[in-house]
Amino acid sequence: KQTPDNGFIVIGRTATTDYDGDFWLIKTDPLGNLEWDTTYGGIEYEYGVSVDVTKDSGYIVVGATDSYGQNIGSTSDIYVLKVDSVGKVQWSGVYGGPYGDAVWNVESTSDGGYIIGGGLVDSAPGGFPYSQPYLIKLDSAGNAEWKKTYGPVRFQTTLRMVRELPDGSFIACGHTTDSIGFHGMGLVLKVASNG
Repeated sequence: KQTPDNGFIVIGRTATTDYDGDFWLIKTDPLGNLEWDTTYGGIEYEYGVSVDVTKDSGYIVVGATDSYGQNIGSTSDIYVLKVDSVGKVQWSGVYGGPYGDAVWNVESTSDGGYIIGGGLVDSAPGGFPYSQPYLIKLDSAGNAEWKKTYGPVRFQTTLRMVRELPDGSFIACGHTTDSIGFHGMGLVLKVASNG
């Protein structure tokens, strides 16, 4: 994402400091020169997938964690970090269910909170995740205002992108499969401001 100073903020994963991987947040100037970078995570696997600029010129970051939450060392939970303008953690949260949940996108919302899109895994028969589209709305302090799933549980069903619309509702897109879990299809979902 482009930052208010016309630089860029990038999220990903590094295994430099932890073999299993940590979030890696990188801030550059407008020409791509490194200004700062930092890593976040525990002793297990972490992977950063999405970042957005916040109203206070900090950053909201989401990804997967095996180090925190209810699935330590086994399957991933959704890991959210709010950091200031130089990457110092202000708060963090872990969200999701008892299985390895998917997260793909976080966006700042007009009320100062955040919307997260992903997939809530219902079960993992034979190691294959069956999930539902999943949205989480957080307030500015990371408290969940609502968490909602949509539609039937199907193979690897998830929301990849979510955006707030001018009226406060949300539009999200992702993918799903047919009822037997074989044929992939696009998925578009529009929900009210309360989910």
